[in-house]
Amino acid sequence: MDSMAKTGRKNGSGRFALVLFLVFLLLLGLTACLILQRLQSPSRAVVGRWRMELDYTDYAAARAERWLRDAQLGDQVAAAEYFPALHVDVLFTLRRDGSWERSLDEASYEAARAAAVDGMAASARQLLRLRVAATGRGGGPDEYAEQLMRDALGMSSSAYFASYGPQLLPSPEDLRGRWAGSGKWTIADGRIDLGGGPVDFLIGDRLLVLTGSDGTEVYARDDAA
Repeated sequence: MDSMAKTGRKNGSGRFALVLFLVFLLLLGLTACLILQRLQSPSRAVVGRWRMELDYTDYAAARAERWLRDAQLGDQVAAAEYFPALHVDVLFTLRRDGSWERSLDEASYEAARAAAVDGMAASARQLLRLRVAATGRGGGPDEYAEQLMRDALGMSSSAYFASYGPQLLPSPEDLRGRWAGSGKWTIADGRIDLGGGPVDFLIGDRLLVLTGSDGTEVYARDDAA
C-alpha cells in the first residue's frame, strides 16, 4: 500500500510539472505572437495620442534682449539667464479609423507665455539694479528693484510686461497655422502618409519620429490621453 501511495504521489507530481511546462510554452507562444503582430503591423503601434515639445526659450530671450536694448534700458544682461525652459506642446492623435488630428496645447502655450513674461521682468529688474549700483547707492536685492518698478509703473513688473512688453512667443494663430490640421493617414512600404505625401517614420514604445522634407518631428506618447 505504501508503495502504491508513493507511486501515486510521484505520478501526480509529474502531471503537475507537465501542466506547468505546457502553460509556460503557451504563454511563451502568445508573447511571441504579440511581438510578431506588433512588428508586422506598425499601424497598430502608432495609434494613440502623441505630444511634441517646441522649445522657445532662446526665441523669447532674444526678443526680450532686443526690446530692452531698443528701449535703451541697457544691454548688460543676458536675458536667457532669467528664462526657464519654455515649451509649447503640439498634440498629435492617430485614430484606428485612419483619421488624424494635430492641435496646439493651449494650456502649455499660456504657461510658457506667463513664464516668458516673468523671465523678461526678472531681466528688467536686474538691469535696474545695475543702474542703481552704478550711481554708488548699491543695487539692492531683487525685491528692492521690484518695489522701484511698482512705484514708477503703478503695477508689478510682470503685469507691466504682460500688458506693454513685446510679444515673446509666436502668436497662437501663427502656431495653429503651422501645426494644426487633420486628415487621413495610411502606412505603406515602411512610410506614413498624412495626406501630403509619404514620410519616413520610426516607432518605439515611447517615441514617434517623423522625418520629411520640412525636418524631423519627435513625439512622445501622451500618457494623459
